[in-house]
Amino acid sequence: METRLKELEPLAAKAKQLEDSKKTETEKLGEKLTAAEKRAVEAEQKALRLEVASAKGLTQAQAKRLVGATKEELEADADELLTSFGAGDTSGGKGSGSGKGRTPVEKLRPGAMPTPPELSLAEQIKAAEKDGKWAEARRLKTQQLIELQQSKT
Repeated sequence: METRLKELEPLAAKAKQLEDSKKTETEKLGEKLTAAEKRAVEAEQKALRLEVASAKGLTQAQAKRLVGATKEELEADADELLTSFGAGDTSGGKGSGSGKGRTPVEKLRPGAMPTPPELSLAEQIKAAEKDGKWAEARRLKTQQLIELQQSKT
């Protein structure tokens, strides 16, 4: 019986070694699964942030600053960001004369050309919408609302 037991000891050790190697492989797969799930959650959050930013008219730089776990939280944060800093300039050029820290673009005209009359805010909104400049129209409408609120107080 003892000789038989001694013959089986190496086989038992081999079985234990295989079991341990499978366990570490399982642990490795578990770690890979956890990492993949984390990347998937991060990608979903990024997509949701970009979706909310696009709907609210934010720039990519502003979208990176959005904080929240749900769509509602991100939308609330976007609204707060817009009230604090205003909509992003999507024209890609220099400042349009609005927003803090931007240099207004000079409207230089040759001396022989008369200066055209300033358009009212409503006329500027209409012209921006006609030209398909939706971000500009949205900015002007926001400005119009602010002016209305200020005139009431």
